[in-house]
Amino acid sequence: YQIVEKTLLPFDVTITGGESMQPTFFKNDTVTLSRIKNPLPNDVILFECLSEKCAAHEGEYYLTLHRISSVDHNGCFHIVGDNQNSSWDTNDYGCLMQDEISIKGVVVK
Repeated sequence: YQIVEKTLLPFDVTITGGESMQPTFFKNDTVTLSRIKNPLPNDVILFECLSEKCAAHEGEYYLTLHRISSVDHNGCFHIVGDNQNSSWDTNDYGCLMQDEISIKGVVVK
């Protein structure tokens, strides 16, 4: 994922990739993101994982579009793809604390 269009408004645009968010989003769908970053459970976010536990390869961080399923009492985010058969997410590597993610935007419905 990458931000493909920055605007003067508090919104960005990205193009989806992969299958992890199907059937909600399909590869190459255009998604509008709010830069106002106050996500709630069930929101879909574009984020960068800053933790080694979710890096594809050591030191390799990438942007991911997934849904916040919940935030526990410790502030730990449970972030999952809608297509559990094709998603590498917190079900695989554990929940993420706020300082382990950099939220780039919240998908505008």
